[in-house]
Amino acid sequence: MSGIRQASHYNTLILLFFLFLFGVSASALGAPSCAEPNLAANVTTDTSFAGEVYIDRQISIHKGATLTLEAGTQVTMCNADAAIFVGKLFDGGGGLVAIGTEQDPIVFNALEPTVKWDRLFFNWEILPNSTLQHVILNDGGGNDPAKKNAALYIGFYIDNAAAVPVIDRVSINNSGSNGLIVEQNAENDPTAASISNITISGSAAAAVVSDAGAIGGFSG
Repeated sequence: MSGIRQASHYNTLILLFFLFLFGVSASALGAPSCAEPNLAANVTTDTSFAGEVYIDRQISIHKGATLTLEAGTQVTMCNADAAIFVGKLFDGGGGLVAIGTEQDPIVFNALEPTVKWDRLFFNWEILPNSTLQHVILNDGGGNDPAKKNAALYIGFYIDNAAAVPVIDRVSINNSGSNGLIVEQNAENDPTAASISNITISGSAAAAVVSDAGAIGGFSG
């Protein structure tokens, strides 16, 4: 009888070991990280994220899709290639809606503060819902202060007056180049992006680089 009890005890230990092993593995596989990013492909259908988001490459939002980040979302930009490009020429455009609150802002961080991620780039055909509000951008802008880049880049080719992005209560910190670039399509559509209550600190180059005609979009 003692031999049977001993075998049963060992079997129980082995079962518990495998349950623990596979349970830990399943948990690890289910948790997003820079090794297993959960935003790792272009956004071509309406997509929403909350909680933690990991990006390890340039992500384009196009084909008429909108990426929505819920209040309190924490976005980790995993390396120097990480970027979000909103809109794509002749491909249905794209939108980014990132609306946080004062208590629960949406925060973009570099995985390593010394390795700056590339940029958040509004360009080409922007959908009219595109909004950044109560958003914090830390350690973007790339790693070359001499390059024309910025943590937040609003590009020349925005050409729809109804679709310039709304930027409100955005904080840009420790960019590796410029904090903010705002260009204006003076030839086709001079409408300036709406930018209010923005704070910028610690940029390696200029805090703001703006075309003269785009300054009218600033307030606050």
